[in-house]
Amino acid sequence: MELETVDITVGGTEIKYDVVCCTIDVLIIDDNLPRVPDVVSALSTQTAIIITWSFTTILDSKNETFIVMYGTTPGNLSMASRPVMSVVDESRQNYSVLIMDLLPGTEYYYQINSTNIFESFTNEECNIRTMDASEF
Repeated sequence: MELETVDITVGGTEIKYDVVCCTIDVLIIDDNLPRVPDVVSALSTQTAIIITWSFTTILDSKNETFIVMYGTTPGNLSMASRPVMSVVDESRQNYSVLIMDLLPGTEYYYQINSTNIFESFTNEECNIRTMDASEF
């Protein structure tokens, strides 16, 4: 997992984002299993995180629901994002979730849960810190 700070200027205001990337090796044994993201990245502000994930291959997968589970304690991810749905034969490979109303300067841990009618799968736990007021 790599942490990198990215500076973006919007309307003359410079905004700093912490970017985290996790790469996950996946072995698909059964096409009834839900897809697992190959690449996961996250951007943070003081009170929000945008988590994005993608797939390098398109599978003829079943309808899937993705939910990002998150929390401030490793291994205790008790909060959930809104569900993100995919449909059969959808060629879309990139998904994202915006999680708002977070605490500034706080470490958040998250996992993406992929579920279809047959099975559920969760990727490895990743983490990102929201920005402090002094960093904004």
